[in-house]
Amino acid sequence: MHEVLRRPTALLVVPIFALAKAGVDLRGGLLADSLGSSVTLGVILGLVLGKLLGIGVATLLAVRMGLGRPPEGVGMGSVFGGAALSGIGFTVSLLVIGLAFGSTTDLGRQATLGVLVSMVLAVALGWSIFRIAAKWWGEETADLPMVLDPPVDPEVDHIRGPEGANLTLVEYVDFECEYCAHATGSWEDLSAQFGDDLRYVVRHLPHHPHGPLAAKASEIRLARLGEAPNRWSSP
Repeated sequence: MHEVLRRPTALLVVPIFALAKAGVDLRGGLLADSLGSSVTLGVILGLVLGKLLGIGVATLLAVRMGLGRPPEGVGMGSVFGGAALSGIGFTVSLLVIGLAFGSTTDLGRQATLGVLVSMVLAVALGWSIFRIAAKWWGEETADLPMVLDPPVDPEVDHIRGPEGANLTLVEYVDFECEYCAHATGSWEDLSAQFGDDLRYVVRHLPHHPHGPLAAKASEIRLARLGEAPNRWSSP
């Protein structure tokens, strides 16, 4: 249901909500007056260029100064594309306009129209930057990191399923965490669906008070039983 509703929500429901929330009556020459208004122009420049330069340049400086690095597959083209798309936001912008000018005044309506125009321009600018980054800079794989760090090690990790499976699911567990206990049981369902295409890897990540002690105890027990990690049989 989530996947089915994603596109109509993004392309239809949210824009309609934005227009309804803005409540701007374009009659009475408002559109012509707004195009020559410094308030409208200031809002457009702030949301479109301000977000693009503020987020993009700040990220670029942080990377150059060694304060951080983008995720794998994300280049500066992707960063600036995302910065441009941040100009789409309208909820807080309309709130600020209402507090500053009032939503029913001429200045308030001109600023609101600037927000709506900025949404269209931000989408076009972000789309263009992403297209350029993909075509000219080879940024076609920008996504969440796709390489596990550290990689799966059969000598250390506890693995179920074929070692050469196409899919790898890594679960980080804490023996004292009740939510971890509920999630661990999902292996049976996943195994039934993916079969030998999936290998299931469990690693310790204790964060409760007695979690580290329980993790050490489980490893000691396996060692005494002479069970290698890659032949681990139960969570």
